[in-house]
Amino acid sequence: EEPQPPRDATMQIVIAFFQWESTTPAAEEALDRIFTEMVDVNELRVTPDAETIRIVGDDYPLIAERVRRMREVLNMVFAREHTLNLGSVASQGKKEQKIYLETLPAIPAYVMSSVALLAFGIHAMPVDCQLIELLEQEGVIDAGLSVADCESLLLRNVKASDASETHLLLQAWVDDANKGKRKPKKK
Repeated sequence: EEPQPPRDATMQIVIAFFQWESTTPAAEEALDRIFTEMVDVNELRVTPDAETIRIVGDDYPLIAERVRRMREVLNMVFAREHTLNLGSVASQGKKEQKIYLETLPAIPAYVMSSVALLAFGIHAMPVDCQLIELLEQEGVIDAGLSVADCESLLLRNVKASDASETHLLLQAWVDDANKGKRKPKKK
């Protein structure tokens, strides 16, 4: 099977911020709403939090924290790169790419790992509390494992070549387990 082409890193930051502690369908709906009213990620970066929250819906999980942290990360990328294009980072080695992501303030581990894996091809495994809860329920991990420890455990057990597919399967599992829950209200 051919590996998936890498995703645009900046767009992956935005996608991952809306998937983190939510679901893929809810994230897709939120992004549809955003990009119906905004032209691009740069407009999202400069839009006041309250306006982005209004567009997405104030009942989206962790919306205020999500939007604040996402804007902070996008602003830091812009401050470092003078653009939202992460092409210069993409051309660096995996170690430098990982350091770049780790030094973005306010970036949740899930978002960092998602960008590392899907945009830069780094061996990473996006983990949030929803995945941990499902893995605990199935007896795959011990109760009380941190996000970092859970990601580390998964990375030891999933080959780099299988990481993208494994992540997508785990995300689909989270999405399925949360069907009907945590959906933003219709406009």
